[in-house]
Amino acid sequence: MNVTRTALSAAGTLAVALLIGAGCGKEAPSARPAADTPVFIISIDTLRSDRLPLYGYAKGSTPAIDNFRRDAVLFRSAFSHAPLTLPSHASLMTGLVPYRHGVRDNIGYAMKPEQPTLATILKENGYATGGAVSSFVIRSETGIDRGFDEYDDLMTVSPMKSVTSWTRDGDLSRELLTKWLQRTTTQRVFGFLHLYEPHGPYTPPEPYKSKLADPYDGEIAYADAIVGRFLDDLRAKGLYDRSLIILMSDHGEGLGDHGEVAHGVFVYRESIQIPLIVKLPGKARAGEEIDRVASIADLMPTILGQLGIEAAKGIDGIDLFSPDASKARAIYSESYFQRLHYGWKELVSLVDTKHHYIDAPRVELYDYVADPAELKNIAEEQRRVVAERRGEVAAIVAASPFEQPRAASPEDVAKLTALGYLGSGPRDVSGDLPDPKDKIADLTLMGRGTSYLERGDAEKALEVGRALVKSNPDFLHGWGLISSAYEKMGKKELALVALEEQMKRSNGSPQVALMMAGVYAELGRYEEARKHAELALGYAPAIARETLASIAMRQGRLDLAEAEAQKCVALEPNRVQPLMLLSEVRNKQQRFGEELEYLDRTKAIVASFRMPPIRELEFRRGEALLRLGRVGEAEAALRAETEGFPDNLRSWSSLALVVGAQGRSAEAKTILARAKEKNPGPKMAELARQTLRVIEEGERQGR
Repeated sequence: MNVTRTALSAAGTLAVALLIGAGCGKEAPSARPAADTPVFIISIDTLRSDRLPLYGYAKGSTPAIDNFRRDAVLFRSAFSHAPLTLPSHASLMTGLVPYRHGVRDNIGYAMKPEQPTLATILKENGYATGGAVSSFVIRSETGIDRGFDEYDDLMTVSPMKSVTSWTRDGDLSRELLTKWLQRTTTQRVFGFLHLYEPHGPYTPPEPYKSKLADPYDGEIAYADAIVGRFLDDLRAKGLYDRSLIILMSDHGEGLGDHGEVAHGVFVYRESIQIPLIVKLPGKARAGEEIDRVASIADLMPTILGQLGIEAAKGIDGIDLFSPDASKARAIYSESYFQRLHYGWKELVSLVDTKHHYIDAPRVELYDYVADPAELKNIAEEQRRVVAERRGEVAAIVAASPFEQPRAASPEDVAKLTALGYLGSGPRDVSGDLPDPKDKIADLTLMGRGTSYLERGDAEKALEVGRALVKSNPDFLHGWGLISSAYEKMGKKELALVALEEQMKRSNGSPQVALMMAGVYAELGRYEEARKHAELALGYAPAIARETLASIAMRQGRLDLAEAEAQKCVALEPNRVQPLMLLSEVRNKQQRFGEELEYLDRTKAIVASFRMPPIRELEFRRGEALLRLGRVGEAEAALRAETEGFPDNLRSWSSLALVVGAQGRSAEAKTILARAKEKNPGPKMAELARQTLRVIEEGERQGR
């Protein structure tokens, strides 16, 4: 946490293809505000435009966004360049399309250090820059943070979960960005707020869960409430009226349309059309609607144009309020996700104000104005349009060779080669690969396998995983399903075999390496665990250090565990797992005062960041407090553990012992009775008997 456009031969057609809306006539440019205009971007992840009331949806509830729209300009035909979070936000920050900024997937890519970003340009022009994001996918290591004075991306979760599960509540991100604003005194501020709601799984909190039948709509309603609070924060600070505020999404969501439940594979309208609402300073042009096509890459030059700041040379986006915006063009979108994860053909899309062309093994063309659901392929009827678009796409692809993910450093290459992983990843993208339209049913099957796993039916999940990789050995998620199923079954050696296959076929994925490190550590194969964790140092250094510290702790190497944990804390001071590990090191060294300091620091972070309670935290605080003779505080901590984690048997026993030692034996017996009630079964019953025996022995000795 920290805080030349390519020259293309035969380019007559490519003037259209680089950001390729037919205009609706020239418009007078809006008045340019003073250079100290505050700028804010609110990015709502995975928000389909057609699920908002202001785009005609009847079932949703978004009062804050509806109210904001009345002060702003609404773009009815805005599009993302990829149905994925990281590539889309890279386009937002650079004004470039994916084949120009080079980020083609959520994993294995990072922005190029030499690329100017919106934040770097604003910072050079005297702006204070702050961001708070809600997903690990756009963490600082991706380069999205470049130019930000503060960029809060803390996600405190297990590294063994998938990347898309490393998230935090959007309202916490709002609070953190608002606190940054409160510390900032300059008039020139740029704030970037990213909300992960309504990304799946859709689990809206109350009252939104009960108010709306569709949980996706419930998540949108919760995101709307967060947006409303943030706009109120701006009003309270006197920033709202004079600010340039953009509300957008990075991409849409399939929701079962064309067979895709989530996003990432297809580039149909439901996946790439996004809401875009721009409030100009002083509410200029409030209430206007613009129908010409717009894109995420347009936002950087639009913001800089409004501020009178020159945009970086050679960008693909245009100022949406400039005369250039009325020129005919089409928006480029792509997805290489399915090529990298499933071994299917990549898709490229060009959309103008009428037609949507999708370059695939079986080409598609839609009149999305007459057919917004894109159900009737008119490619055969419109061969001239298809031929033009096909030529444009072919020229782009020829001039922009695809780069495989994770361009490894020489050190990483050596490590991967030594472990036998390099060179066995996805095949050349020019190969004869399946059309995703023919394979989408595999994703439905994958979803079923994941559901089996979540319900505890590892055997059925394993069966699904085997079926997926039998028909398609490059289906990386299928290998992941197999490894997870074997882990659930306690067959860790077989889990490693599946992970190794996934590792080879992903060309050394650092995320898979982290998972392998965890399994190796559980098996006591510490040297292999360490080598795999080191492969992730460039990908997620804090998590990799944390994993290395955990491995050293398992080995009993306290000095090494402490060193790695301290490196992790230096990278992310508010990360709780290394602090818990450091407290354990101090416990083993019998330095109980320092142990308590780490535990108290962890407790403060959990409260500050509104994290879920951490198992054992209060129990270990109670034990440390007892050793320091602070009996009353120890009792309170142990009570907190029993309340938060009633299945922690040791905490009940310790609490009863502390209470009994103070001469309150009747209360201690009540505690043990409650413990048995909460934890029926022989384990708690036996522990209660042993605890009661100790209490009674203490009473006899006291007499």
